[in-house]
Amino acid sequence: MKRPLISQKKNVARSGGPRRSFFLLVWAKRSAWEMCGVFLTSASRMEVVVYFTALFPYVCLFVLLIRGVTLPGYQKGIVFFFRPKWESLMIPKW
Repeated sequence: MKRPLISQKKNVARSGGPRRSFFLLVWAKRSAWEMCGVFLTSASRMEVVVYFTALFPYVCLFVLLIRGVTLPGYQKGIVFFFRPKWESLMIPKW
């Protein structure tokens, strides 16, 4: 293990230094751990974004509903929305 890692020779005068592949391996491992750390910390921040984007449309719809109910003549609009026009529904038109 020791000889291939640092390319150690039997002669002390001709001892080799560390291999580039070892430094590449260490650099890749460190980069992978750093990316995992970034993803884990950003995941907690993304949780807030997900909650906001999931709930914000419903909040807007609720506000628009309250606003629509407080306008004058809202009863006519609700009746128009929920009462179908049967004569229009009987016409088979695409």
